[in-house]
Amino acid sequence: MKRRLLALFLSVMMILSLAPASVFAEEETTEPEKGGETIVVTGENPAEDPAEPAEEPAEEPAEPAEEPAEEPAEPAEEPAEEPAEEPVEAADPQGRVNPNTVATVDYADGGGYEEYETLDAAIAATGTLVDSSDPDSLLCNTVKLIKDVTLTGDWLVVNNGKELTFDLNNHELTGNFDVYDATFTLEGGKLNGTVYANGLGAGKTGSVTIASDATVEADYAVILYQAEDNTGNGQTINLNGTINGIVWVMGNIVEGNSVINVNNGAAISGDDVGI
Repeated sequence: MKRRLLALFLSVMMILSLAPASVFAEEETTEPEKGGETIVVTGENPAEDPAEPAEEPAEEPAEPAEEPAEEPAEPAEEPAEEPAEEPVEAADPQGRVNPNTVATVDYADGGGYEEYETLDAAIAATGTLVDSSDPDSLLCNTVKLIKDVTLTGDWLVVNNGKELTFDLNNHELTGNFDVYDATFTLEGGKLNGTVYANGLGAGKTGSVTIASDATVEADYAVILYQAEDNTGNGQTINLNGTINGIVWVMGNIVEGNSVINVNNGAAISGDDVGI
């Protein structure tokens, strides 16, 4: 009997030794707890089973990456400085800008003006039609200076019955006028030079007037010169402005009806006897 039990025991042990290890794992059992919750029991000794690890704290949301500080915007490139244009000097308060223009002549109807680069051309244009087929293109009899001018050539001649007003327009002209058989008025500025009032001869008339707002300055500022026949017939000189120099009657005027009028307001000064 003992042998049978021993053989049975050894058989069982052999069978058990061949079984897989998972057979001996403890089965999990569940026991309900009060409150309806279910607790999982593993069968291990609770004294030896460490407490379940506390829940890991929820992962804190990653702090947003710091936005890089805005780099200061690069200053806009300053546009390359364009070379400053040289200002074109206005020729006169009316805005004429042609640098070569020295004088203008207005249209008689006030509708504009013509510009001239020489005073001779301006004088010759007065009283004429710019367009012979257009009566409205008639130029007036006044030349207006628009800048200081110094003559380097011949004198300015006013003759052939021309009626001319030369407006210095608050400028200075350095040069001389030769007036013959014409009506001539100088106004509005200073002439550094001489006005020759030539005798006209028999049967001719003319005049030279120095306006109250004009100054003539020269050693011989105004000269009444004899005509070809030694007469001063018909020449009248009217002095209303400032004469810094001699008013001189020149030549051998033996007859005629020339007249020199020194009017109120005229100022004449010279270093010598003139008349």
